[in-house]
Amino acid sequence: MTQAARIVGDRSRTPDLALGTLREIRPGTSNCPGSRGSLTPARPVALSGEFAGGGPARAGPQRIARRTLPGRTVLSGVARDDVARVTIATPRDVRTLIPSSGAHAFVVVYDGTFPTGEGTLTAAFEDGSTAVELLPFLGMP
Repeated sequence: MTQAARIVGDRSRTPDLALGTLREIRPGTSNCPGSRGSLTPARPVALSGEFAGGGPARAGPQRIARRTLPGRTVLSGVARDDVARVTIATPRDVRTLIPSSGAHAFVVVYDGTFPTGEGTLTAAFEDGSTAVELLPFLGMP
């Protein structure tokens, strides 16, 4: 899936934070990080990102305003079998993920985007060694 969605009735919909409504979407499968067959010792994790800007969230009369930033950043990827943990450090926080057992995949979703700053991805191997990769695209709106 390329977008997070909610099922409403028999249709797939996504929130429009600026309008406070749900709009219909047709899920796709683009933006895939690649196959695990392309992973090497020098590149133990394949990562892709989706960045969706958004206008300011508005709260109408008798509505509750959500305390989330407008927009969304989704980082997803696959790791080699010998990667035990993936740690993603952004200007806002640090998250450690354990890849799934079957596909060795992971996903992390942030509210908002990262207009400035940089991040790192650290792959921790089962033998205790690590590999660190700079994430320069986190500075994209």
